[in-house]
Amino acid sequence: MISTLVWFGSATIVLFSLIKNYSEDWKSWEQKRYPFPFHEGSRVIVYLWKSAAFFKNRNSTLYIVSLIGNVAFLLLVPIILYSFYLVITL
Repeated sequence: MISTLVWFGSATIVLFSLIKNYSEDWKSWEQKRYPFPFHEGSRVIVYLWKSAAFFKNRNSTLYIVSLIGNVAFLLLVPIILYSFYLVITL
């Protein structure tokens, strides 16, 4: 029971922090009117692309690796949290 609450609490914190960072970055990025062709459904992809932009050279291998790392992190967070939940409950 307690481990379930801890798991849901940590998942909620991760989710809300991602949403908060996404919305703040998106507002500031929309104001700059960055010339990138997108529609309403691709905002998350654009956000992930932008979040890797701390590498100034957009043609570098590090930029692409960072983009792949961001996507992999978002996919692995629920799996890691669920595995912790399984380990705690066993």
